Amino acid sequence: MEISINKSNYLKGIAIILMLIHHLFAYPSRISPDIPVYYIVSGINIEMYLGLFGKICVSMFLFLSGYGFSLKKEISFKYIWGKLKNLYISYWIVLFIFVPIGIIFFPGERYSLSPSLFIENLIGLKSTYNSEWWFFKLYVLYVLSLPLLSKLNTTTLLGLLFAAALCGRGLQYFPWAPQMLIEYCTWLLPFGFGMVFGRTQRAPADSWLAKLIDTLGRTHPLILLVVTVAVFIVAHNPGLLVVTPLFIIAMMKTADGLGSRVNKVVVELGKHSMYMWLTHSFYCYYFTQKLIFAPRYTPLVLLLLILVSYLTSLVLSRIELAIKSGGMGGKVRASE
Repeated sequence: MEISINKSNYLKGIAIILMLIHHLFAYPSRISPDIPVYYIVSGINIEMYLGLFGKICVSMFLFLSGYGFSLKKEISFKYIWGKLKNLYISYWIVLFIFVPIGIIFFPGERYSLSPSLFIENLIGLKSTYNSEWWFFKLYVLYVLSLPLLSKLNTTTLLGLLFAAALCGRGLQYFPWAPQMLIEYCTWLLPFGFGMVFGRTQRAPADSWLAKLIDTLGRTHPLILLVVTVAVFIVAHNPGLLVVTPLFIIAMMKTADGLGSRVNKVVVELGKHSMYMWLTHSFYCYYFTQKLIFAPRYTPLVLLLLILVSYLTSLVLSRIELAIKSGGMGGKVRASE
């Protein structure tokens, strides 16, 4: 199954919605006790369970990244530099706008004026300004790992992925193990799955991998969803790492069944998923939690956070475009 650019944006749209659900409802203790929240079913916190499942969003983003990278015939230094440059531009735009707001209007331990802490956050080594930025450093490390990962044959890569996942799981029981190493080993699995999935576009049709993916592609999406949920119930987050490809395929197969308007909305959200990820938790956790939860009813709370995050992304995208256009103009003027 080929994941087109449009389908990729659709899947990113699903992932960012799940991320917002995850951060809104998976951790009730992070919501101020004086904020009333009305759930869909009284007495049963369905939203919390859906929010916990929403953790699969991280695996989805990693899978789609790995898939995209697998389509490159050659991973050069120039290519890696370009990817990281664009990533850091987006990250720094948010950091230099939102962190000063935190320092000025929400002073405290989170927005420390420590120069060393600022440098660590600037590079992405730490995420003390926004805890939901922990994923940033992982993505950087995976991009830097591409020259090695891309050279491994599929069988070796799969072996490495499962060995790394087991290693990450085992290292959790040792207090001396670096957290960054544990996270790198653990989350490498969906990233590598994406690379393997993408390689089937160039693999012989009669290879075992192509046949497996073709079989999954012909499986009814409801079956794939049931398996995904069942694995999540039994194995929780570690299980989601393994079944992410099933969920991806299921979502792809259901995309065409949605109305064109809904599809377009989800695709549009996917196009803005980067800035929505980087900014949404400022609204629902750190700056304006009472405003985001003002609608009280959970579906309306979710819609409000989606709208605010999306509108923020529109503004930040314009700023990014202006920065990049200015940089290109500067190069042209310098060459003249």
